[in-house]
Amino acid sequence: MIVLLLMFLALAAGLFLPTSVLLVTGMIPTFVALLIDQDPDKYAAITVAPVNFCGVLPSAIALWSGENTLPQALRLLSEPVNWLTMYGAAALGWMLLFAIPPVIATFVVRRHEGEIARLSEHQEKLVEEWGAEVAGPSLQAERVE
Repeated sequence: MIVLLLMFLALAAGLFLPTSVLLVTGMIPTFVALLIDQDPDKYAAITVAPVNFCGVLPSAIALWSGENTLPQALRLLSEPVNWLTMYGAAALGWMLLFAIPPVIATFVVRRHEGEIARLSEHQEKLVEEWGAEVAGPSLQAERVE
C-alpha cells in the first residue's frame, strides 16, 4: 500500500513539477516538525502543517494563475516576501503549539479549583444540616484535628 502511494506521489510530482517544487520547498518547516517531534501523535506537525500550508498557498495561487512553469516557480521562490510568508506562517504554527497548551491548562485548573470550592461549600452546608456523620470518615477526622 505504501509503495503504491509513493509511486502515485512520484508520478504526481513529475506531472506537477512547478507546484511540487514550490510545495516541497515551502513546507520544509512541516517536514522538520515531523522529524523532530517525538510524540507518537505528532502534535507539532499537526499544528505547524496547516498554518505552513496557508503560508505557501498565496505563492501556489500566484503560480497557478500565471505561467505555471518551473522558471516561474523558481522566480517565486527567489522573492524574500514569499519566504517570509511561508516560513512566517510556520513560525506562527510553532507559537500556537507552545502557547495554547499552557493557556488551556490554566483555564482547566481554574475551572476545577472553582468546582472544588463549590463542592466544599455544598459539603459544609450538608454537614451543618445533617451532622458530621454524612461527611464520611475523612472529613470527620479533619474536624477532630
